[in-house]
Formats: sequence, C-alpha cells, structure tokens
Amino acid sequence: MALTFVRTESIHGAIEEAAMGAFLNKEGLAEMLERPERQCIKSTADKDISLLSVGAKGSNEILLIKQYCQAKYAFWLYRRVMLDRRVKQFKVLEYCAVKGIPLARQYGVFFLKQDERYRFVSIFQGLLGCQNLAVLARDEPAKFDVFVQEGGLSRVVALIANMHRLGVIHKDLKWSNLLVDEQGSVRLVDTDHLTRVGAFGFRKAVLKDFSRFVVGAYEANFSEPAIKQLIGEYGKALALEGGYVRAAITPRVKVLLLRKGISSEIF
Repeated sequence: MALTFVRTESIHGAIEEAAMGAFLNKEGLAEMLERPERQCIKSTADKDISLLSVGAKGSNEILLIKQYCQAKYAFWLYRRVMLDRRVKQFKVLEYCAVKGIPLARQYGVFFLKQDERYRFVSIFQGLLGCQNLAVLARDEPAKFDVFVQEGGLSRVVALIANMHRLGVIHKDLKWSNLLVDEQGSVRLVDTDHLTRVGAFGFRKAVLKDFSRFVVGAYEANFSEPAIKQLIGEYGKALALEGGYVRAAITPRVKVLLLRKGISSEIF
C-alpha cells in the first residue's frame, strides 16, 4: 500500500502535484476543492469535512477532504511546523502499511492561500460501503449483534493489540474512528495523530490509547461482563494480565465516563 506525501510551499500555497495521479485528475487542488459535487459531512466556522468522487462514473475512487481555516495559519512558522509534523507522520503511516495495520490512506497535506488567510487541507482515502462502529451499534442493533456474534469486537481488539504491540498508538480510539465494511472487516480512520512510541513509556501510552476504546464500549451500551472479556482479550494479546490492564486504565476511564454521565461497576 504505497503512500505519497505531496509537499507544499508553505508561504505561497503552491502545489507540487507529485504522484497523486488520478486523485487530482490533473486539476489544480484549489479547483478540485470547489467542485459542487462534494458531499459535506461536517461543517463549522473553521472546519469542513467532505467526500468527493474523483474516478469515472461507477468507480470507487473517493477522497475524504478535511479543510481547516484558522487565524494561526497566517503565521509562517506555524505552517512550517505543521508540515514538518506531517512528514514525520507519513513515516508512521508507511510503517503501518508495511506491517499490515489496516488504515485509511492519507495522500497529502497542503496549505492554500486565500487572500490573507490560509486553509490547511488533508486528503485521505474515502471508503465506500462502510459504517463506523459507533453508528452501527446505535442505529443498526441487529446488524451490530451479528457483528459481535461473529467475533467482530474480538477482531477489533486483536487489531488494536497488534497495532500497540508494534509500537503505534492512534490517540483517538473512539468507536467512530473504527470503520466496518459489509464483510465485517475493520479499518482505522482519523489518523491525524498516529504516533510511534519507544520502549520508554510504552506500556503507559498503549493502555491510555486502549482506555478510549473501552469508553466507546460503554457509550454503545455494551454489557460490563462483555467489556471485561474484551479487556482480558487485549491483555492476553499483549501478555498482560486482564486485572492489571483494568487497574491501569481505571483512572482515565473513570474521568471519561464521568464526563459523559455514565456509571460503571468495574471502574
């Protein structure tokens, strides 16, 4: 799974269309972003997330486009730091591709100048026929039950444990960032903060990451015995005792559950 970083001149917003191929369809990026067929997913004063079909009719080539417009981007040093950070992140994404961690691909990051303002744009692989796990649990309980009965959540936990064993943390492992396709395969999305961790602080980092997934299970009204089982499966995959994992994630899980007004007997 090849990943391509497209470099950007941070001062003038000029784009080098390096190996983006059909995804830019030989159009300028700014023109592509203004195409009327973009389907808006979320829009606020400074954020716009949308999907755009870029292939031939009937093709599955879809881009997920995140655009941010904030005053801080006017400062050239901030733009430079952001781009340097993305270069490092692409190395993590390439590592994940080599190791078989199922992620939505990221194609490029850009700054586009618009008058005196800048837009920060990230372009990801769009995935058709997928639902995020949170929506599946909330809106399609029968389908979610089948997913669980067929070992879907155990596969998700195994995926997370494998990612952590390889030293990669997601930093936002909520259920809405886990996409399930029609075959029940799972892929991680929203990889903006994906990071590799070293041996120092490894255990603390991965358990903190996993705690967000556990909170997602509560939000989906998953039973506490089933949550205990998932924690045990995760611990076993990392050669950690389930009771240790539960004790280690308890402080963070408690805080997050309290914020959401969710009660628990095991945390």
